[in-house]
Amino acid sequence: MKKIILKISNLNYKKRRYILIFLDCLIIFTSLLITSWIFDTFSIINSFHTLNLFVSYSLISSLLIYIFTGHYESLTKFISSVSFYRIIIRNFLIIIQLRIISFLLNFEFFNFKFAFTFFLLISSAICLLRIVIRDLLKISDHTSNRKTRIAIYGAGAAGNILYESLLKEKGYTIVCFFDDALDLQGRSIDGLKIRPPSEIIRFRDQIDKLLIAIPSIDSLARKKILEKLKTIGLPILEIPSLKNIVDKNIRIDGLKSIEIKDLIGREDIISKNNLIKDDLKDKIICITGAGGSIGSEICNELIKYNPKTLILIERNEFNLYSISEKLNHVKNTNIVDLLGDAADENFIKNIFSNYKIDLLFHAAAYKHVPIVEKNCIEGFKNNIFSTRKLCEFANHHKINNFILISSDKAVRPTNIMGCSKRICELLIQYYAHKSDFTLFSMVRFGNVIGSSGSVIPKFKEQIKKGGPITITDKRITRYFMTIHEAAELVIQSTVLSKGGDLFILDMGKELKIADLANQLISLSGLRVKNNKNPNGDIEIKEIGLRPGEKLYEELLIDGKAKATLHPLIYMADEKNLIEFDELIKEINKLTQILIDYDEKKLFESIKNMVPEWERKIS
Repeated sequence: MKKIILKISNLNYKKRRYILIFLDCLIIFTSLLITSWIFDTFSIINSFHTLNLFVSYSLISSLLIYIFTGHYESLTKFISSVSFYRIIIRNFLIIIQLRIISFLLNFEFFNFKFAFTFFLLISSAICLLRIVIRDLLKISDHTSNRKTRIAIYGAGAAGNILYESLLKEKGYTIVCFFDDALDLQGRSIDGLKIRPPSEIIRFRDQIDKLLIAIPSIDSLARKKILEKLKTIGLPILEIPSLKNIVDKNIRIDGLKSIEIKDLIGREDIISKNNLIKDDLKDKIICITGAGGSIGSEICNELIKYNPKTLILIERNEFNLYSISEKLNHVKNTNIVDLLGDAADENFIKNIFSNYKIDLLFHAAAYKHVPIVEKNCIEGFKNNIFSTRKLCEFANHHKINNFILISSDKAVRPTNIMGCSKRICELLIQYYAHKSDFTLFSMVRFGNVIGSSGSVIPKFKEQIKKGGPITITDKRITRYFMTIHEAAELVIQSTVLSKGGDLFILDMGKELKIADLANQLISLSGLRVKNNKNPNGDIEIKEIGLRPGEKLYEELLIDGKAKATLHPLIYMADEKNLIEFDELIKEINKLTQILIDYDEKKLFESIKNMVPEWERKIS
């Protein structure tokens, strides 16, 4: 019995539909015979032709009503009381239709008693049949892996190839296609109907995964599609590239999950390679924090320009191993992986003595706001000491370029991390003023999707655990860009530097953190649990602002941002609120305060250097 159930449940939906139609016809025919026997109709009907005609009309009219009222579109496995009410309504319509036919063809035997009995029989039998099938399917689910039901968004060439590829894989059944193109809607592919996207919500309970097969569209067009799909509560995957289509190399486990970056919808950044030309080729480049999210992506981008040597500085052993292994396959570039602290003077001195560095990207920093807020001395020591020592050695050894990776939290900082970054910016401007050779500059940008300090990995982990997602305040907004965008633009900025420059990256529009949480829940195929939807899957809880956290971030302290040769890179024109001579005196005092571990004096010193600092403690 179980084998038969498994075979039937593994059939595609069209074959299962035909079985249901046959069983319904059998019920209607049997119900007619039983009703006729009860009321001795056979003695009334003298002609076999009349009986045959009535049975034919009954079957045809019943099936027409069932088909056109969506009787076979609902999933039997998830049938509920609502479905039974609909069955009863359909059967009532059948009785009305047969009564009209009987009147027109003078079938006198089809009176009220006959009609009522027939109605009771077919309604009871069809409802009972659905209950039995539902329970058998549920039993079969415990004994086998049910096929994953797939719908394909995109009925063009890519959708067809994806469909053909999935037919070869076990464990999947294709339910239907969806497409925006009006000329395709209503047509079919191999018997599967192409439907408008507006019908996806109607088929939600019949689909396990939605696959997007439109690889040629740009990011903004993709965003429009995803905006329509984000509320349906289904896992969404897409074909990653046109090459997969050309090679017909598509497998379900190779499809790419939709990420938050796809919903942000920024156009691919303009890579102005003509700006860089051969500026990085055959150069010796050093990256601090090379194993971190930003540092490692800068390494990945730099390798494309064929530098002579990449010196990777990282204090985390595993992170250093990971990025080193990723880059070591490159033939034209020598990879030097150095385990150590960028704030260690002797360690840094040894590196500058052994390598004639041309370019340095300083990405090493403590960046997690709540952690640095609780460990302000260590946060400052790491961020300030590393920046100052690197600047000193870079200036002494006359390297060509020094680029500091800064943060939007340095603008009117309310937390220790942002404050330390602001002082690092001041240090860069000081050494730019002091140096006659090295071009010191900095790049300031907002949150990076997927970085170690980003809220998105945290939200994903909370969703994985079943929730709730915790946000500090539903009003909070942040700028977001991808790691790839940030790294590429940081590298592009190196050729724009004239010394002392503060570059601002175009972060696009601010996004609400609460909206990101909602979108991540939808992308996970789940629904938000709230007052409007108490039966949802994941709740979003507001827990209050953390120490030093702002409702929104800024990219400029004052002044304006000027355009550069790159459309996504701007140059800030900001005035220093502290003279350079005064700054270096305060830095020297700060150095001793950090060595003495004097937290009270630390806050006094910070206020002298960053008068706009307003510490917020929750």
